[in-house]
Amino acid sequence: MRAAQVNDDRRKYPRIGQQFIANLSEPDMHESIVGVTDNIGQGGAFIKTDKWTTLQIQDLKIITFFVPPAFSGQNETIVLQGSGIVNRIESERKGVAVQFDKPLKLFERSDKPEMPATDLL
Repeated sequence: MRAAQVNDDRRKYPRIGQQFIANLSEPDMHESIVGVTDNIGQGGAFIKTDKWTTLQIQDLKIITFFVPPAFSGQNETIVLQGSGIVNRIESERKGVAVQFDKPLKLFERSDKPEMPATDLL
C-alpha cells in the first residue's frame, strides 16, 4: 500500500479536489498569505501558495476561504473563517497541509469585503 493511500485511510473526513481562494493570516491579522486549495474537507485542506517557504510546521493561522456562487449555490461569494495549524509542508506541491481546529462546517461567515487577487487558479 502506498503512503498516500495510508494517509487517506486515516482521515476522519473525506476530502474533495476543489479550488477555492484561501487566505492564511497571523492571529493578529497583520500579515497574510494568499493561496488556493488543492483539496479540502471538514478536517483540513491542502493549500498551494507561492509563499509556502515562509510557513513552518505548527504555525497557527486564521484561514479564510472564498467559496464562489457556482459551488455554494448562493448569489455571491461566501466567506468562511476559522483557524488551523500547519501540519505538513510539501516542496514538490508548493504548499501546506492545514488541520482545522474545528470542522469546516463550523467555520464562521465573515464580512470580509474583497477576495484577494491570485494567479494560482
